[in-house]
Amino acid sequence: MREKRSFYLLLIIMSVVALVTMLVTNVILYQIAFQEKSQSLVQTAQSQARLIEAMARYNRRTNRVDWELPVGERGPTSLLSERAAADTISQLKDAHNHYAGFGQTGEFVIAGIEAENIVFLLRHRHEVDSEPESIPLYSEESEPMRRALFAQSGVMVGKDYRGVEVLAAYEPVDVLNFGIVAKLDMAEIREPFIRATIYTSLVSFIVILFASVLFRRITNPIVETIRNSEKQYRSLVEEINEWVWSVDENGVITYSSPQIETFIGYDYQELVGRKLVDLFDVEVQLQATAFLTDTTIAKSAIIDYEVLVHGDGGRQIPMSFSATPIFDNDTFIGYRGVAHDITERKQAEQLRQEYQQTLERQVKERTEELHDINEELKNFTYIVSHDLRSPLVSIVGFSSEIKQDIQILQSPEKLAALPVGAQEVVLKVIPESLQFIDAATEKMDGLINNILALSRIGQRQLHIETVDSAAIVDKNLKALAYQLESIDVLVSPLPVIQTDELALEQIFGNLIGNAVKYIEPERKATIEIWAEQQPDYWLFHVKDNGKGIAANDIPHIFDLFKRVGDQHVPGDGMGLTYVQTLIRRLGGRIQCDSVLGTGSTFSFSLPNTAA
Repeated sequence: MREKRSFYLLLIIMSVVALVTMLVTNVILYQIAFQEKSQSLVQTAQSQARLIEAMARYNRRTNRVDWELPVGERGPTSLLSERAAADTISQLKDAHNHYAGFGQTGEFVIAGIEAENIVFLLRHRHEVDSEPESIPLYSEESEPMRRALFAQSGVMVGKDYRGVEVLAAYEPVDVLNFGIVAKLDMAEIREPFIRATIYTSLVSFIVILFASVLFRRITNPIVETIRNSEKQYRSLVEEINEWVWSVDENGVITYSSPQIETFIGYDYQELVGRKLVDLFDVEVQLQATAFLTDTTIAKSAIIDYEVLVHGDGGRQIPMSFSATPIFDNDTFIGYRGVAHDITERKQAEQLRQEYQQTLERQVKERTEELHDINEELKNFTYIVSHDLRSPLVSIVGFSSEIKQDIQILQSPEKLAALPVGAQEVVLKVIPESLQFIDAATEKMDGLINNILALSRIGQRQLHIETVDSAAIVDKNLKALAYQLESIDVLVSPLPVIQTDELALEQIFGNLIGNAVKYIEPERKATIEIWAEQQPDYWLFHVKDNGKGIAANDIPHIFDLFKRVGDQHVPGDGMGLTYVQTLIRRLGGRIQCDSVLGTGSTFSFSLPNTAA
């Protein structure tokens, strides 16, 4: 319906513009034609007046009449008329009998004054030969002739002796004291423009109508596509389990999706025009206001900003907000983002934290009973227990949780005592708990295997043979090909040496794997591998431009089960210890040079035995 109104409004605008343009054009053309007609009539009146004056002078000389008569004696019936003017008028009438005239209503009139009346001596009009009757000199009609008789010259629009509106050029005839008027009916001047206006209006209407139909046919598919896209977008925004919102540069809500009603109970339309921070807990309102509206603070994306939101009935709902800033020509104009209810997640986190604290307390109590173990075994046991504790706690905790949930589901009384909606939460928590148990079991299994592998290093006999270190590196790179798709790997020529092939393969595998793991996604990643020959050994280098290691962490990177740097990166703290142990058994040494935020270079030496 809105598109139809817009279409008809556009049609009206097009019609008005076309009509106004046409009318303005016709008015301009009419004014130009009017000026041309005026100039033409002036030229006609003046040329005729001058011609009559010349004829009168000639007749005066040939008739030898005393022209200097007293004032008042000059006129159509005066002595002058009888002797000289009559000849001039006669000659003019004869000439005009052979003159076709101009236009349908063009008229040439000569008149004089007789006893306070305007007496017409000659009228030449298309298909009209008789002279009009005399009229009073001061009548409202025949204003152009009256001006000519009063020795005035010019052009005007006024009524003639017929009472018809005309465009008239008037000119006095000095020798005879006559007046001459050349005129054209205004109706004749206007008629072609009126006809043109009617025709152009009709043509414009037909063209606009045709163009509108054509425009409608062309734009209908486009409008339909836009309408479908808008419908899909609105459906996506309004049906997803997220609150979609936007605020202006002052933090005022400019859009709210209906989903907010299910979260906090307020009408989403009532939120528009309110400040977003008014919904937040009072403790964070000041901080949130500054972040959303202070233009001196660099605007950046908001990611998982957790805050308590006031709901109806005094409720406080934990919600997570994410948003991106909006700019218009580098000018900040607001934020657009989403938010969702994280009540269930908070409850689950609190429950897991309680289990974690309980189990950690139990493990800690049992660990403290092992005070009689020697210091070295006590440092190793503590580290192993620390790494094994996390998956063990998860297994025990979630097993207990599943047990409690199953007891609830098997007991009709306990099931009936649950509040509304709690049964669905219990059913949802069980598969989640199983997934956590599986993940913890896999992690514990991996830790145990790594501990066993580390313990076997000293038992395995090394097998020294000719090894192509370039082939070893290539093998490891192929194993990591999927992870290296977006990384530039530069490998310089590597030597053939005498060493243990399996040990060298594990050394390069761990070092390249660590380089890949700590690559920074914000910049183009590179890994470089090369070797330098020294008098007694080969020095191999593995360099990356990843996250790097802090200076105070570098002395501890080879400690067993020691994690440094980013704690969110998965690992068991054994890789570098394992590498160091292998290199030492091969007779070499390893060191690390690193700058935090720039990258790391691991360098290890192996004996330079001729291959």
